[in-house]
Amino acid sequence: NRSSLYTRLGSTFLASIMVSLNMNPPAAAFPQYPRQRLGIYAVVDNIDWLEHLAQLGVSMIQLRVKNQSIPEIRTQVIAAKEICTRHQVKLYLNDYWQLAIEQGIHGVHLGQEDMDSADFASIQRAGLHLGLSTHNHAEAQRAMAMRPSYIALGPIFPTTTKVMPFEPQGLERLREWMQCYGKHTAICAIGGINASNFSALAQTDVHAIAMVNGLRPEQPNWDKAWQLYQTWQNTPS
Repeated sequence: NRSSLYTRLGSTFLASIMVSLNMNPPAAAFPQYPRQRLGIYAVVDNIDWLEHLAQLGVSMIQLRVKNQSIPEIRTQVIAAKEICTRHQVKLYLNDYWQLAIEQGIHGVHLGQEDMDSADFASIQRAGLHLGLSTHNHAEAQRAMAMRPSYIALGPIFPTTTKVMPFEPQGLERLREWMQCYGKHTAICAIGGINASNFSALAQTDVHAIAMVNGLRPEQPNWDKAWQLYQTWQNTPS
């Protein structure tokens, strides 16, 4: 089957990637989550929205800030850490792994291009959790070599949040990720997720569901949508 095929090809494939990119896989895995439901993972770009969602009760938040200076981002990370600590929410910072280490937050999320320059040994020594983006099996194999806390697959559905060079992955590809990689690390779905497709997505048993626009209050029937998300998050897998 496909899973055993990827397993057989995995070691040779990963070895060639590591050599070509001059990457050294860590000696030990990054902190791992139990293979169970992690909950709703909010991706936000400002502190006001982060605080609102933390109060609302999401399980995880990623602060994704672009086009700001390091001092400006540091100020937001400090505020975000205080809020998330107070509400017992896992805080990830997108891209800026040095600031994540400096501020001692829960974890850092990196895209494939960010992996080229990240100091994985330093991230690991700091005890941070690590999330990595993937869009195909080549990227997933590369990410799995780093033994991350989770890998994200996206976009699952069409999205307008940012320009994506990849076609929507769909639920069948997500089930494939769960089969191939979900036994070894947590899987997060992201991209175009909202109340209209949430129930079908939840049936894949994915560990975490990340949303950007899907958590905005201007979404139709917001109260009903949040109840749907919260029920899934709080139901044991």
